[in-house]
Amino acid sequence: MHFFGGAVVALGIFTLNDVGLFIPERWLRLMPVVLLVLLIAMMWEVFELFIGVPIEDNYVADTIADLLLGMLGGAVGYSVGTSVKKL
Repeated sequence: MHFFGGAVVALGIFTLNDVGLFIPERWLRLMPVVLLVLLIAMMWEVFELFIGVPIEDNYVADTIADLLLGMLGGAVGYSVGTSVKKL
């Protein structure tokens, strides 16, 4: 789910650009997109803490895996977004 969430966030950036919301071209590069995905994933993890999702024994490892999968999904979403943008 975190992988797909990262891909959706990355593709959402390209979608917002396509519908006319001015997004600077430098933001449509890999690093800014993946960093935005990371920021949103971190906010999601904090949200989970606030709503009371049970904390497991391996919470740190689980959180790191969630963040890495989100960034990987963001990178895949970026590559799909740039491929579609070139068409």
